[in-house]
Amino acid sequence: KQWYQRRVRDLRQIDPDVYPKLFQESLEADQLFLILEILNNYYVPANLPVYNELHYLTKVKRFDMAVMFKTEAQQLTISRLVHYAAERASCRVGIVKLINAYNILDLSKFDLDKVVNSTGEEEGVAPC
Repeated sequence: KQWYQRRVRDLRQIDPDVYPKLFQESLEADQLFLILEILNNYYVPANLPVYNELHYLTKVKRFDMAVMFKTEAQQLTISRLVHYAAERASCRVGIVKLINAYNILDLSKFDLDKVVNSTGEEEGVAPC
């Protein structure tokens, strides 16, 4: 439990926009899913935002490879996190990008009724 609490503290101290530089090419599936578990188990109950964390993880090299190794339980965690982010996001285009990056197939929980135009921007909504 102490180890986990230290990981939570460490993650809270890291600005998400440095994830790509911090992880460079070494993001492994177990690291990714530990971060996602922390977001789900600590950030969500504390009502903390998770969009930036989810977004910047997608910018790390080998992210796509790490996501490929997700279990069914991890996919459920990812879906919960993106849904949680979508409920709080002002930018639906960003949420659509997260849905695609994390390969979420079940879209039934997402309210994506806003129209996205050909430039990837929502009509009437500032781009992300």
